[in-house]
Amino acid sequence: MKLIIELLRVWGVAVKAAIQWSYGVVTLYRLRQPIVAVFGGQGAYEKGKYAQWAYDFSAQIAQEGMSVIT
Repeated sequence: MKLIIELLRVWGVAVKAAIQWSYGVVTLYRLRQPIVAVFGGQGAYEKGKYAQWAYDFSAQIAQEGMSVIT
């Protein structure tokens, strides 16, 4: 009985992961093309020159009509 419960739990986790993955793919598909990923603009404790450069670069390409993922 414990094995069946564990299998159902694992199956539930796998189904949830598949639904979340599908939602992410559909969300990305709806973005304007092209999509540009910019790293370094968020998450730093202190804003440095690279974080500011990433922010400014992202703003410029967004103004050109591209989607930006940070």
